[in-house]
Formats: sequence, C-alpha cells, structure tokens
Amino acid sequence: MKTVFILIFFILTMNSCDQFRTSIVRQEKSIQFPVADVETAKERLNEINYLENIQFKFYSKNQTIESCSIKKYPLIELKDRTNSFVLAVDLAFSQHRPLVISPDMIWLLICQGFSKHINQNPEKYRNVFVNHEGKKVLKIKFNFPKGFFYNPWEEVFDFFSKEIKKEVKKNITDLIVQNFSTTSMIEKAAFDISLMESMERYFDYRGKAICGIPYIILEGTVEDWDKIYRLVDEFNQYDLEWWVKELKPILYEFKMASEGKILKKFWKGIYNSEKGYGGNVVNGWIINFFPYTIQDGNTLMKNRLLGKKIENKHEGFYHRNFPSGISKVEFIWEIGKIEYQMNFLAGFTGIYQNDKLELRPEIGWVVKDCTIKKE
Repeated sequence: MKTVFILIFFILTMNSCDQFRTSIVRQEKSIQFPVADVETAKERLNEINYLENIQFKFYSKNQTIESCSIKKYPLIELKDRTNSFVLAVDLAFSQHRPLVISPDMIWLLICQGFSKHINQNPEKYRNVFVNHEGKKVLKIKFNFPKGFFYNPWEEVFDFFSKEIKKEVKKNITDLIVQNFSTTSMIEKAAFDISLMESMERYFDYRGKAICGIPYIILEGTVEDWDKIYRLVDEFNQYDLEWWVKELKPILYEFKMASEGKILKKFWKGIYNSEKGYGGNVVNGWIINFFPYTIQDGNTLMKNRLLGKKIENKHEGFYHRNFPSGISKVEFIWEIGKIEYQMNFLAGFTGIYQNDKLELRPEIGWVVKDCTIKKE
C-alpha cells in the first residue's frame, strides 16, 4: 500500500513539473511565460487599414502625410492618440490579452526619455555634445521628387544620424542607434529620429473585472536584453543617475526572463488601472520608463512617482500624462527657391494583433508636409 501511495505521489509530482515546464514556451528569438491567472480573451478587437491608422494618429489640419512606414497587415482601431505602447499594455491588462514586447520597444522608450531630458536642459549639455553656439544647419541633397509616397526616406534618416555623429563630441549616435536581433529598417529609422530629436536644440535639419495580462511574449535573445541592461548605464554621464537606478532592477528582470527565470510577481506589477475622477489612473512599474510626464496642460515635469512605492492604488497618472511616444523633428526641404516646412516623426504608431489575439505595439515613422498653404 505504501509503495502504491509513493508511486501515485511521484506520478502527480512529475505531471505537476511537466505542467510547470510547458507553461514557459521558448522559441529561438522569444520566450513566452504566464503572468496572471485570467482567461485569455477570445474575440478580436476592431481593426483598420494600416494607413488609416497612421492618418488618424498623425492628423493635423492643413498638414499632409508625405510618406510613412507601412505594413500589409491592419492595426487595432484606437479611439485616442495617446502613447500606443501604454495603450497596448492597458488593453492587454484590462481585456485579458497577451502582450508582445521586443528589445526595440524598450530601448525606444528609454531613448525617448533621454531625448526629453536633453531638451529640458539643452544649454547644460551644449558643451558636452557640440562646440558651436545656436543651431548648426545639417544639409542633405535629395535626389527624389516631392509627392512620391515611396521615396527612400529611411536613407535620409540614416544620413542625418551619420552627420550628427561627425558633428558631436560624444559618440551619442552609437549609443542611441542600436541593432538588436529584432531590429528592422523601420525600428532603426525610429532610433535615428529619436537621436535627431535629442539633438534638435543644437542642429537644424534641412534637406535639400479581475484584470491582468494572461501571458507575455518577450522577443529577442538573451544577448539583446543583456545589451540593454549594460547600455543604460551610459546615460549616467548625462545626470540621469536618478532615472537609471530605477530602470536597472526592471531591465534585470527582462534579462532574467529572457533566460527563462520568470519572477511572476514582478511581471504582474507591470501595470494597474483604477477608475479616478478624470479617467483611469495608471500605475505599475511601466511608469518608470518615463523620466518626464506631462503636467499642467502641456508642461514636461520630472516624474513625481519615479521609483516610488505606491501604497494608494488611486495614485498614478492618466493616459494624457504620458508623452506621446512619438519623436518629432523639423526640417526644411528646398526645391529650387521653394522651401517646404517638413516634419520627421517616429515611435509607437499603433497596436497590431495577430491570429492569437496577441497585442504588439507597432513602431513606425512618418514624414509630414507642414507648409502653410496659401489660399
């Protein structure tokens, strides 16, 4: 009888171990792991054409989209233009939808935070980056016509990155413009424009219920996440120790998760949302990716909750308090004697859902013609 009991216990234990092992699914360049014990959503979210999403996200009166990164698949139909990365996490949390996160997304969040920091203190860092006063003009000659949607703009972004590298004293280009196992030309373009935004004060650019996330898919390799963990220390030299020290423990868990070492309690803490007087109040460790938040209308201020242990579940930020997740720089396109006022924009442009209803923040870029049209 004792032998039978031990055998049954052994079989149950092995089955339990097998169940635990199969809950983590490892692919060559990703790892999937459970987060919250909730039933995964079964219905797709409404979708719209990729270009329609871009037009909604970047619509401005009297401005036209010259070009943009584009994919063949549709994106989720969104009701507002706030940060698409935060919105993706919100939808995953509140509607029990799986979430996909890549190294490019996390690095772009960090680079956008760095850009906000430099642009809040441009004169403090002028001598760190450049020798000139005011703004130096960086020029590029375009050999393509205006008005053609498929012009090779990604080559233009790359050119400006290389020109910045020639002009600045610190090798900030190699820090910002990274290459991970998940990086495509689109993600690189977003890094390029984030770099341009961080240097825009020194240069003018001219061209000629129970809520929770069922599971997370962490894309990229162990090397990718280790690289981000190490690279973030480079921002300490720009008086960002107060931000980096809050990012390091978070990035360490990304690194550990990529190795299959999942701290479930940590991942459950990525996001929380509670109803407040002015809308849903957001907290969780996601807020630590934003060194500056929008307060008092449109003023960037240091994140008052950075690294703070939040005891009150109603303490946090509204979606409107997060920066847009879009880097924007102005440049002038000269065609003969005519000058066109243009914008480069890049960042989190929407949210994609696949056949398994997994949500993936979309990174893309846009070129806009902002020239005031004469009546």
